Amino acid sequence: MQALMVAMVVLPSTPWAAALSDPTQPLHYQPAKPVAEGWQLSSIFISQQRKRAIINGQLVGEGDRVSQARVVRIEPNFVRLQTAKGETLLRLHQQVKRANSTP
Repeated sequence: MQALMVAMVVLPSTPWAAALSDPTQPLHYQPAKPVAEGWQLSSIFISQQRKRAIINGQLVGEGDRVSQARVVRIEPNFVRLQTAKGETLLRLHQQVKRANSTP
């Protein structure tokens, strides 16, 4: 039993364990890149009682501060931030550009 516990602690820290990937991850998955200003909007949660968003891994609500900005508004597809330079809009989904297709 003690050997099993040692193996459970030691094996995950070996170099080959770090190379393992998530088996449920899509084949050509690329993590989202942070926007130029340094904010990354990951999720938006809206209920009847509150609105919350995850920006840079931090759970925030309207009026909260994150990385030198104040959260002004949270909507289903975007979050509006107020910075020293003005307002910044973080979109949950990037806009998709459609190529012209010929029938």
